[in-house]
Amino acid sequence: MSRTGKNSSYLRKISTRLDRVPYMLVVGQKEEEEGLVSVRSRFLGDEGQKTLDTFINDICKEIRTKEIKKIEVEQQA
Repeated sequence: MSRTGKNSSYLRKISTRLDRVPYMLVVGQKEEEEGLVSVRSRFLGDEGQKTLDTFINDICKEIRTKEIKKIEVEQQA
């Protein structure tokens, strides 16, 4: 299988999982070296990279304020 095929497969898996979970953190070698996490959410899609502390603080605030986020990403068939 080509490298593109593998990436495509991973993206489908991520997409499928985001239908069920609100957030997914992706940590590769680059993120680990830089002390970051890549955040994917079912609300906004790819939210970019953040420090783990920033992500935790954002989630704690969301829970504390009981914020309900609107899904802004188009659902794929």
